[in-house]
Amino acid sequence: IASGARLDASALTRGDGGEILVFTSLTNPLAFTQVAGSLIARGGTQGGNGGFVETSGYRLDVTGISVNTLAPKGRSGLWLLDPNDIEIKSVDDDGGSSVIGVGGCAISALGLTNCTTISVVDLSNQLATTDMTIEAAKTITVSSSLLWGGSHALTLGTTSTTEGAITINKSIRTDEGGTGGLTLRSRSITVSAAINVGGGFSTTGMGSSTLTIGTGGSIIASGKVSLDAQTVNIFGSVRSTDDTEGTSVGISNATTVNINSELTGNTISVSAPGGAINVRSSLVSANNTLSAANVTFLATGTAGALNVTATSAINLNENYSAGATVFDAPIVNWSAGWSGASTELRTNRVNWGTAGAYTGAGGAIFTVGVPAVPGTTTFNLAADLTLQAFRIDINNPLAWSTRQLNLYGNQAFDGVEGQGVAVSASLTGTNSAKLVIANTFAAGGGSQTISLSGTPANQSIFTLGAGAPQTEGTVKYPVGVTNKTVEIDNSGIVGGGGGGGSSSSDTPVTIVTPAATTTSTTAAAAAAKAAADAAAAKAIADAAAAKAATLDTTTKVVVEQAITQAVATVVASTSAAVFVAPAPAPPATTTTSSANSTTSTSSASTSSSTSTTTTATTTTTTTATTTTAATTGTSGAGQSTTVTQEFVEPLSVTTLSSTTSTVSDPGDTSAATTSTNTGPASQTATPASTATSAPAAPALTPVAVSKDGADAGDFTLQTVKPPAPVTAAKQEARPTERVTTKPVAPGIALQATQKTPTPSGSVLGREISGSGNSSNW
Repeated sequence: IASGARLDASALTRGDGGEILVFTSLTNPLAFTQVAGSLIARGGTQGGNGGFVETSGYRLDVTGISVNTLAPKGRSGLWLLDPNDIEIKSVDDDGGSSVIGVGGCAISALGLTNCTTISVVDLSNQLATTDMTIEAAKTITVSSSLLWGGSHALTLGTTSTTEGAITINKSIRTDEGGTGGLTLRSRSITVSAAINVGGGFSTTGMGSSTLTIGTGGSIIASGKVSLDAQTVNIFGSVRSTDDTEGTSVGISNATTVNINSELTGNTISVSAPGGAINVRSSLVSANNTLSAANVTFLATGTAGALNVTATSAINLNENYSAGATVFDAPIVNWSAGWSGASTELRTNRVNWGTAGAYTGAGGAIFTVGVPAVPGTTTFNLAADLTLQAFRIDINNPLAWSTRQLNLYGNQAFDGVEGQGVAVSASLTGTNSAKLVIANTFAAGGGSQTISLSGTPANQSIFTLGAGAPQTEGTVKYPVGVTNKTVEIDNSGIVGGGGGGGSSSSDTPVTIVTPAATTTSTTAAAAAAKAAADAAAAKAIADAAAAKAATLDTTTKVVVEQAITQAVATVVASTSAAVFVAPAPAPPATTTTSSANSTTSTSSASTSSSTSTTTTATTTTTTTATTTTAATTGTSGAGQSTTVTQEFVEPLSVTTLSSTTSTVSDPGDTSAATTSTNTGPASQTATPASTATSAPAAPALTPVAVSKDGADAGDFTLQTVKPPAPVTAAKQEARPTERVTTKPVAPGIALQATQKTPTPSGSVLGREISGSGNSSNW
């Protein structure tokens, strides 16, 4: 269509413009279309929209073309330029067509090229009168700067999902006041120059698409910026000046988004469903939303209000500052400092690195919120952690272990009440975790509990403000009309008064021989002493019982349940006696006998006893062997072990003594016990022919009663039964006694004594000791 020729498909007074189609084969190298004339498809002067003009061919020459699809009373029409490859260039630029797109311009055997060239002057003139769509099968390259005015839009697109590519090597701009927009649609889009348009800017990916805003490229649009591609790499700035409601910069349908330069807009939304968003720059926006499987902050930067949602994890690897922030993910890996406005965690687990921290600005609130999957929020601490804000809200159960958690709700904020730490859900610290609340409790929902557990060697500690650290027991801190209860159990034993602890394998265990005093008394003297001891024990026990009656009901129930369980466990597994801590240190003991005499290593005291003895003349020699070992349980507490065994040399024995003792506890008729043992407690044997009298009966009544004088309820009452005797004329090891100390609540400790082998007629000591604190046992 030569210059000066005219094809007119315009409507008349009313109606839409018609269609003008000029095309040759897109695949035939010999196909050539040259259009230098005018193609007109305007709408009617009184109504109607502009028409459609298409020029297609393997090779096109549109130099000098004039296309008009305007509509005075309706929408403008469209000109589609549709060759195989297109280069947009100035007529003054030489050689541009030799490096088109990805593969360059194909040249046929006849020397013909498949590249179509349109000058930026002709394209600018056409954009002054109509919207333009330039669509190539494979490549579009902008090799010269393009500038146009008015309100018409330019669309550049390719159709191949495997070879399509758009390359912007020179700037594309609208002049001042122009409102035209730009759309790029291709499998691969590379922007290496500035784009500045008065309308919106958008990209649409095709197939496995990639969009790259290079270091020399940038996007500025007065309208919205919408970026659509599977992989988005941003090295140049992207900015929207649109101040209307809704998203002004949006990235969608991506699997990988790398933000290496600033994104700026009224609102920013980045979405990579099932993929990754990597942030290495600032997000300059009042509101920002990032959503992907993994969202990672890899460089310092700033942002406005920020809502980050990840289906897998959020990774904070570099210091960042943002406005009001919400982190919503199953896992947050927090390895850097985060500062700025209020921040809320909605997560099941936070893995805090050694550099992880949060510091809120004045008035900022740090909130442990409810995660998408309900459950406890766990802090895994690589080091002690400090969270600092105007207020810290615990709205979801929070747990941590081992390290110290510092909650500093003490940032200054003028004229506003509510500063402090508001606990509306439980806090649980295990394995000697520590908690420091810097100033005070703020109002929080309901009466909540803080539970800490540790071991004697490595204790949990709670500190509130400048108050004294709390290391044991239960304290209630009133907050308005509610209470915050702090329970600490540093016994290292499950079932203590504190709400958690280490396993029962952490229980300190001490193996000792029973405490004893050396006596040589007759049965009558022993009975007298037993009566006196029993009377003293009853007086102390009565005082302790009166004191116990003052305890509150809840504490008594907890104590009795713990004692019942511990005693039942001991009785079910052994026939040992039960001792109340603290156990006195065992002295080294040696027992010897000769004919017609007895020395007993026990405090012999009985209410009543009868004995008969038949002996034969001989001598018994007893030696004491003591073994001491140090062990360490899993709790880390040091433990001492002492095992004492007595060895008896062989005897020529006709018969051994037989002793029966009956013991009554004046303080408790239910404790009356009768026990029969063969042989005296001191393992003494003499020939029957020379026996003149029976040895003293072994003691089954209390052998140690002591009090520290602090009050009437402080005492220790121990009950010991005698060891089993040698029953044959051979060397045997006397029994080994094992005493296990088990704290069951603050101030209460039970001791279980086990003998091996187990003797008959074991006695259960049923007294317990007060701690000297009227509110605890």
